[in-house]
Amino acid sequence: MTEEELKILKEKYDEKFLKYWSKRDGSSKFQPISMEEFKKRLNDEEFRNNIIKG
Repeated sequence: MTEEELKILKEKYDEKFLKYWSKRDGSSKFQPISMEEFKKRLNDEEFRNNIIKG
């Protein structure tokens, strides 16, 4: 997977993450993970499968 593809995948992940964790006032309880952490988590089969299912 190229860096550009990773960047696009992470942007989509961040979008869903923020939508899920957003409060009614628009703020978020948690912040998105870094690209480095995202790459590490991609090695986890469960995390990877959840992203693919989307």
